[in-house]
Amino acid sequence: IRAVSAVLAVAEADEFIPSNPARNATMRITEERTYAPYTDEELKKILAMSIYANQNDLPLRAGRWAARFIPLIGLFSGARLEEIAQLRCSDVVVDEGVPYLNITKERGKLSHAELLRSTGPQRKLKTISSMRVIPIHSRLIELGILDYLAARRAAGDVDLFPALRVTQTKRSAEFSKFWGAVCREHVTEDPDKVFHSFRHRFMDELRATNDDAVCDGFGKPFRLGLGRPLQTLLMARASYEAIHEYRPDETPFVLTR
Repeated sequence: IRAVSAVLAVAEADEFIPSNPARNATMRITEERTYAPYTDEELKKILAMSIYANQNDLPLRAGRWAARFIPLIGLFSGARLEEIAQLRCSDVVVDEGVPYLNITKERGKLSHAELLRSTGPQRKLKTISSMRVIPIHSRLIELGILDYLAARRAAGDVDLFPALRVTQTKRSAEFSKFWGAVCREHVTEDPDKVFHSFRHRFMDELRATNDDAVCDGFGKPFRLGLGRPLQTLLMARASYEAIHEYRPDETPFVLTR
């Protein structure tokens, strides 16, 4: 807070802003809940569950096929639970032969009949920068995600997981309860191991990648080591544009860490 106040004090002195909003500001720090990634042994236990061994053992309370594919998508994409639960069939797109997931909160071009067939609340994302595209991992394709998608489209479904039990605020609420229960029963009793642990494991795998690995770069390949600082800059840019759109007559200040 002191560092922010110092920057704003200079801006005030140079008459970029009328006053320093951070003067005398304080912050109360609360302990943030952290989650641990799944280990190799825990992932083996997950893949040994009956939901992966027997398609007749897919619980209705977990959305049938959602019980099998939602954890796999989380493991191979790092997407958040609600992001996966609210996916629509139209969010799986193939571009130049590469299938990917379009993580978005936009309603898309749905007909009135399709909107009626789509269940659950308005789609949400945690932040603006959460809107992104994620290539579908080849292992996920081998495990049948595209075949499942074809079946949903053939059935006329709008939602990728139409059997999910949804609430007024979330599509993933009931699935979260299901996963918490089976995780405690079959995987670990560690309270820091939850569905979000898939995301942490995915991020750990990315951090372990050699900096000389090559990213596709949307057609312009570059080293992974160059991409890490770029992510911070892109998030700062998204924040700047959002602030500017909300208050176009004022000058945005964006700080990064």
